[in-house]
Amino acid sequence: MSTLRYRAPAPTLTVTVATFAIVAWVLSFSGCAGTTTPAGAESDSSQSEGTEAATSLGSGELGGQDGPDDENLEQARADYKTYCVICHGEEGEGYAADSANALNNPNFLASVTDPALYEAIAHGRAETPMSAWSVNRGGPLSQASISGIVRLIRSWSTIDTVDTEALEIDGEALRGLGVWKAFCMDCHGEWGEGGKYLSVATPNFLDYASDGYLKYAVMDGRPGTPMLAYGDTLMPREIDDVVALIRMWSWVVTPEHDGLDEKVLNLDGDDPDFSADPRFVPADDVMEAMEAETKMLILDARPASDSCFALMLPSIRRNSGTEGGWGWAGISP
Repeated sequence: MSTLRYRAPAPTLTVTVATFAIVAWVLSFSGCAGTTTPAGAESDSSQSEGTEAATSLGSGELGGQDGPDDENLEQARADYKTYCVICHGEEGEGYAADSANALNNPNFLASVTDPALYEAIAHGRAETPMSAWSVNRGGPLSQASISGIVRLIRSWSTIDTVDTEALEIDGEALRGLGVWKAFCMDCHGEWGEGGKYLSVATPNFLDYASDGYLKYAVMDGRPGTPMLAYGDTLMPREIDDVVALIRMWSWVVTPEHDGLDEKVLNLDGDDPDFSADPRFVPADDVMEAMEAETKMLILDARPASDSCFALMLPSIRRNSGTEGGWGWAGISP
């Protein structure tokens, strides 16, 4: 199989051609393009930044430094004061503005990982007041600066880390709807999009929030904050059902296919001729081949990261026409 790239003014397509296959990749959405690193700022790839950070964060050590001592945290405190205090408070107590969560909460710090903190700061939370602060997202902070803030937040830990991965989940999403409406909706919104308090349906939050992390938050809450502990209020099955419901709101879903033959257009047609340039195929040529009823398969091959989160979140709705009673309304898989 050969890969052919097509570029037009807008949108941009990547077309992969086999005997009868074309993969069209639409990338251009307003506001989704990458940004230029400011002069003098540390440059790192937006595609690999999260992975690099994840491999460099762990055991309380970031960027090769030896722990949260005052000298190492001096710049981090300055950055936190400049960019974070207005919402999260002077010492991470939270709720200073926009109902921002308490970063110094013991239960939060016992369950959140350093890579998850890094991701939240670097890439923000789409459709919430939490901005993306990485230079790769148009923000002012380099990877080193974000790592420093993560180290500062980690220094507020006061209890031992909780192994949330050891928490077993066995729930059913639809069964959790009643519990959600009774105990969660007033604060987190009808579909987890956020209400008085934070969203739990933001895709890049759910990418890093494991089922165990969610279960621990529901069971033990966040002492000293509006997030109550429901471990003594709800049955274990009800907690698992709510976690399954939240997980269902992850829009990054890989469809399963038994086969692609039934998806081929014009199965008995001739193969298209895209030999003019093996690297680029103009959209007009693809349209002409379709009108000529040539044999091809067109797939949406966009990785999830190339879609605008802001275009996805408003579409979390109940769709009674979807098998099982739930689905994305207005979003084509």
